[in-house]
Amino acid sequence: MQRSAFECLLTREKYEILLKK
Repeated sequence: MQRSAFECLLTREKYEILLKK
């Protein structure tokens, strides 16, 4: 479950890009 934090960051970045787009 340690990857949860890493995945969260990646997902947040992708969401930010999609929202900004």
